[in-house]
Amino acid sequence: TNGIWYHFVMTINPNTIYIFLNGVVQTTLPTPSQIDNMGTNFSLGTDVRRGFAAAPNGVLDDLRIYSSALSAAQVQSIYTQGGAPASQFRSTPQPSLAWQFDGTTTDYMQGLNPTSTQGTPTYSSGLYGQGYILNGTTSNVVFSGNFPTFPLTPGCTISLWWKPTSS
Repeated sequence: TNGIWYHFVMTINPNTIYIFLNGVVQTTLPTPSQIDNMGTNFSLGTDVRRGFAAAPNGVLDDLRIYSSALSAAQVQSIYTQGGAPASQFRSTPQPSLAWQFDGTTTDYMQGLNPTSTQGTPTYSSGLYGQGYILNGTTSNVVFSGNFPTFPLTPGCTISLWWKPTSS
């Protein structure tokens, strides 16, 4: 539904991938024997290089990458907190990388920046503070080069807040 914030989480365990929506497991998948960990590169939004020419319209906020597979209780705790700012970060364990998108694409855990954005980054009201606008056709943020290897491997978690919009 447009205009509503949703909390998405994916945890990757050695045998099972868990997909959560708003703190509740929605589905499970077997963990593939080989996962494309994308090396030191990953994109949010459109990524023509990987065949994602279109992405949904909306606002992205509070992206966190953990180097451990969080438990269902930990995922529920993050959902209940509702996207706390860095100064009030309360989740345990702490994420390896995290972006609040409050007018910047700088990671607030390690101070790392993405190497490029497609178009000028634009922001609007986020879940807390500001969020990063993805327009569904041309906007993205490409993280590469100066980041540690993106940990899309068994034993990691990706958490983000997303608000779909119609334009």
